[in-house]
Order: sequence, then C-alpha cells, then structure tokens
Amino acid sequence: IVLLKDFSTREQKEIKIESIIPNRLFVNLEPDSYLKNGNNSITLSSQWLHGAKASHLKAELDARYVIDQNPFKDYKQYSFIAYHNNFSSTNERLWQGSLDEEGVANIRLPINIEKAPGKLKAVCETRVYENSGVFSTENKVLDFSPYPAYVGFLLPKSDDYYRDDLLYTDKDNTVSFVVLDKDGNLIKQNRKISIDVYRLDWKWWWEGDAYTESVYSSSSSITSRLTAEIETTQGRGSWTFNIKDEDWGRYLLVAKDDEGGHVASSVFYVDSPYWSNRSS
Repeated sequence: IVLLKDFSTREQKEIKIESIIPNRLFVNLEPDSYLKNGNNSITLSSQWLHGAKASHLKAELDARYVIDQNPFKDYKQYSFIAYHNNFSSTNERLWQGSLDEEGVANIRLPINIEKAPGKLKAVCETRVYENSGVFSTENKVLDFSPYPAYVGFLLPKSDDYYRDDLLYTDKDNTVSFVVLDKDGNLIKQNRKISIDVYRLDWKWWWEGDAYTESVYSSSSSITSRLTAEIETTQGRGSWTFNIKDEDWGRYLLVAKDDEGGHVASSVFYVDSPYWSNRSS
C-alpha cells in the first residue's frame, strides 16, 4: 500500500505476465488424402525459420474431431448428419516421435471413430520441440471421412404460411434422397436405404439427454410409426408418406445407407392446416 501526498492510499500489486515466444520453426502437416477410418499416411516436416533442417527434433500430434455441419456445398438443404447420435470428442494423442535427418516424419496413422454422425473435421495441433524444450506449433483442420458413402434427405417444403417447419397431416409428403461419395458426387450404383419414422412425445422432446441413439431406440416416449426401404437410381431416390390428423405431432426421420452404414436424421413437425385452432 502506497501513501500519497494527499494522505490517501493506493494499493499496488505485481502481476506476472507469461512471456509469449513466437514460433522459431516452420511446421507443416500434410495427409496423402482424406483422413479415413483405418490406416492413414501423413507427412510431418519442419525446418528452422532461417532455413536449416530441423534434424532429429522430437514432435507430437494431437487431434479432436468435430462435425462438419456443411459437408457438401451442392446439397446444403439436405440432412446428412445423424443428430440423434450424441457425438463428442476430446483431444487425443495420435502420434509422437522424432523427425529424421531431413526434418521429416512419414507417419502411418491408424484412426477408428465408431458411429460417427457424418463427415468430420479433424482439428490437429502439431508441436515440434527444440532441444531446450521450447516448441513451435501448427494448428490445422483436416477433412475426415469415416464412411465411403453418405445418405442425405430433403424434407418437402412447408405449405404453411406462418411456419416453415410444418408439414400437413392427411397429405402425401415426398422426401428426396441422395447418396454421395466423400467428394460430394452422386454414387451411380443402386443403394438400399432403410427409413424409420418415430413419433416423439413432448416428454421425450424436453428431456435434456433424450436426443441420443440409446434413448430414441428404447424409450417409451418414442413410438415407431413408419418403416420403409427404397433403392436409389443414379444416386437419387424418393419416398412418400402420409400421417393422419389424429397423429399430429413431432417426428424423427432416420435414414440409413445399408451398405456403407452411414445414418442421417432430422426432426420435423406434422399438423393440420388449422393447427392454430387446436384446443389441446
């Protein structure tokens, strides 16, 4: 505490500020292609900023995985994500080792992500350590494709003037389907798609942990209402359903590519055109 000339006091406190050391090494991580489940080949290279080789330095690679919310730019309106699959990822160590004489490491990287909800992004952090222990870092986001094919569907456009998420009861509603490869191209070979539609009770909808695969497949708050199987032609298909007025409510549509295993889902609402007059 410091006493000032006017006899007032002022408190002083020392705050330690951590020094920030800029990278002194150039670090680059390059996969041979899309990351996928199974073995992957990645090249890690590094050199000093003044151009010398980063020979025999220790390095490590960590990653976490996030859902790619817009996996296919030409099909932005389609649902390609299994939203009922509660997916989360934390940082994990994928590799650690040393660079060679040239400052390079050719990494063989096995990855296995089970029940991925769709295409993912691998958020990678690479560190290369100087002999003193100081390290330089590169952060890079890589595309990760857990499946060879992806099923997506587009619900019909709402006819309701006030609600764009509402389909009408007692009406034929047609859902459009596509099956794409990892690059977003239509798969020309015929594929079988399994379709399940579940009615969601309001109790289920408001449960905080209900939007998970284990709950939706077993909860008494969810009722299976419709099942179907279609076959795509030239990568496209369609399916029409009709829900009676007395069965109005919230529904979950789940579509699965039987061959590749990818699943997509989305919640939608079905009600009468006169829903605003509903008393109960």
